Amino acid sequence: MSVPDKLAILGIDDMPTVSELLSLSTIRHPINELAEAASKLMIESIETDGKRLDPVEEVFPTELMVRRTS
Repeated sequence: MSVPDKLAILGIDDMPTVSELLSLSTIRHPINELAEAASKLMIESIETDGKRLDPVEEVFPTELMVRRTS
């Protein structure tokens, strides 16, 4: 099967060693922002002695990195 003529392949996370080496089209996430948000929630949980926190909904931007596989 011919890629990308008949089939498109898309990765997630845009890992440089895989994406660039294979020229893999990927969805890039703002990993630093995700880690910062998770860290803040963890610290808040620790500071409230493990009390249940209200659910948090955050939307982070993503970016499509078009390469040879799409």
